[in-house]
Order: sequence, then structure tokens, then C-alpha cells
Amino acid sequence: MLNAEVMVLHALINRLKQLSMRRHPHGLLSWRYLLPQLSSPLMQHRAYWWHSCGTRSRLLWGLWQLYLWLRWLAFSSWRASYRTVQLHGPHVKKQHNISQWQQFWRVQALAWRWCIPPAAAYRFQLYRYPERALEYVYDIEVGAYHRLQSEALGLTKKSLQLLQDKQRLAEKLTPLGVTIVDGYPVAFRSTNKLIDTLAGDGKFF
Repeated sequence: MLNAEVMVLHALINRLKQLSMRRHPHGLLSWRYLLPQLSSPLMQHRAYWWHSCGTRSRLLWGLWQLYLWLRWLAFSSWRASYRTVQLHGPHVKKQHNISQWQQFWRVQALAWRWCIPPAAAYRFQLYRYPERALEYVYDIEVGAYHRLQSEALGLTKKSLQLLQDKQRLAEKLTPLGVTIVDGYPVAFRSTNKLIDTLAGDGKFF
């Protein structure tokens, strides 16, 4: 039992380290989300950001997002824009005749306005077409995007966890005559039974 508690403690410490190292909000974030009337693309991105909370406390998550947003605007976005322009700027200047100074302010404006990572701005050539900024689903939104799609299809959190847990899935499908290859039980990070799982016999994911 002690070893299980130590493992949980290490997992929590590692999680806190990951949180402290994060430089960007979970998705596109803007004060414009507070406006009474939003365009359809803006509503979609707001939904992606809101669903990135998952099962966390809304209050704590909101405060954390506010902190990340302010740090992004004040510090992190500048450094990210500078490094990205230094990496891709010369090639873009040669190909499209856009100076690196112009590139920097264009990607920085997108980082300020929507929290779009500069690397994504180059991937979608937003330094040329900034008006297309809300037309894409960005890497930082993919998880929330898939959760929304799953909800639209009627898939619940329990059903998704069942698909991931091969042992439980086998227990459900075997009586129906469906053969499932033996697997390991799964311990989800949101479960309250993590310590019991760690203290149990056998391997797990």
C-alpha cells in the first residue's frame, strides 16, 4: 500500500511540473468570448476551449486559464513569435517577399488576438491570410474537438472508457460470442480507485 501511495505522489508531482511548464492556454482564448453576439466560427472555438476543461473544477480551471492567458500575452507569445520567425522567416521572405519584421508583427497579432501559436500561424500561412485564422482546428484544440464530436454521436465518457479497457470490454462481449484478445486493465487518471488499482495484482496501463 505504501508503494502505491508513493507512486500516486510521484504522479501528482509530475503532473504539477507539467502544469507549471505550460505556456499556452488550452485552446484559442480571447476576451471576445464574452461578447453577447458571436460569429459561428468564434462560437466553435469557444466551445473547444470550454470543453478542454474535462472533469476539472470549472472555477480552478478558469483561474488557471486566466493566468496562462495573461502570461501568454505578456511573455510567452513574444518569445514564441521571435523563435518561430527566426526559424521560418528567411524562407518566407525569399518565397513571398514579406520581411521578417512584418512576419513577426503578423504572427504576434494573431497570438495576442486569438492565442494562436506562431508555429500554427506558419503552418496555415496565416502571415499571408490572417483573416482565415478561425477557419482551422488547431493542434491545441484537437482533444476538445474529438470530445465534442463524440458527444454529438451519443458516446459517453463511460462508453469511451469501456472501449479503452480491454478487460472490461471482454467481459461485456464474451457472453455475446465475440472473442477478445486478453489485455491489461486500465487505470484512468480521473478515477477515484487509482490507489486500489496500484495496490492490486498484475500489470496495468
